[in-house]
Amino acid sequence: MKLVFLVLLLVCTVSQAQTLRVGAVHGPPHILVDGPVPSGPGYEFFEKYVFPALKKKFQLAVIWKSSPFKRELNELQNNQLDMIFFIVKTAEREKILYYSAEPFLTEAPGIIVAKNAHKGKHSLSIKEFKGKTIGQMAGSSIPEYMPANGVTTFYLSGADWARGFQI
Repeated sequence: MKLVFLVLLLVCTVSQAQTLRVGAVHGPPHILVDGPVPSGPGYEFFEKYVFPALKKKFQLAVIWKSSPFKRELNELQNNQLDMIFFIVKTAEREKILYYSAEPFLTEAPGIIVAKNAHKGKHSLSIKEFKGKTIGQMAGSSIPEYMPANGVTTFYLSGADWARGFQI
C-alpha cells in the first residue's frame, strides 16, 4: 500500500502527456535489461500489481527506459525520467531526489566473492579486504565503512557492467 502511495505521489509530477517514464537499471536479479523491455521479478511486480491500477485510474501510459545507472540518476534529476527503482538513499541524493517514506526494499550492503576464493569460510570480515580494490556500478554509493577499513573502490561502467554478477 505504501508503495502504491509513492507511485501515486509520482503521478502528480508526471509530464503533461500523461506518461510515466520509468527507469530500469540492469540490476540482477531484480531487473534484467537485455533488450528494449526489461524482465525480472522487480519489473514483473510493477507490471502486474502497480501499473495496471495507475493505467486504469489515471489513463497513464508507462514507458520503461534503460540507461546506465549514473545516466538515469541525471535523467531523473533533469526531469527526463519520473521514477527509478532500487537506489540507495544517501544524504547527497536526498538533497535533490524524493524518496518514499517507507523503503520498497531494505538491504545491507555487502561484498560478493567466489566461494573457492576463501575456502573454509562462509563469510568474511570487512577487515579482510584491507588493501584490496573493489569495483562497483558507476554512480552507486560507497558505504562509509569501506574507505574507513582501507578498501579502495572504483566505478565500473558500460552496458555490460553486471554481466559477471548474474546469478
